[in-house]
Amino acid sequence: MDQCKCTTSGRTFQRLSPFERGEIKALSGEGPGVSAIAARIGRDRGAAGREIKRGTARQPDGDPAERFKYFAESGGGAYERNRKNSRKALKIGECLDFIEYSGEKPEEGRSPDAAAGAATTP
Repeated sequence: MDQCKCTTSGRTFQRLSPFERGEIKALSGEGPGVSAIAARIGRDRGAAGREIKRGTARQPDGDPAERFKYFAESGGGAYERNRKNSRKALKIGECLDFIEYSGEKPEEGRSPDAAAGAATTP
């Protein structure tokens, strides 16, 4: 089946660079809103808002009122942690004993299912 009119396009997302995170840090200290910061760094307002939310931490200064401040290092670290945790873990670590067993006793023409059956049978 041929499609002559493809309406989907590839994703064009790019990660924020450390330089852009530094710009956000400098601009957020001046007090402009998220839209103004996004326009200055040339990114979408949502991307800038998510980065500010990720990197904002409570700044204790002795006052009972809480102050919040954006830190570029916190934002980058939180992004990397979230990205690492967003992927499924590999299952190969769960079957190292079987891989070791099948490597020790290779038999011609044995399927993985037959090898698994031989490994579980006493």
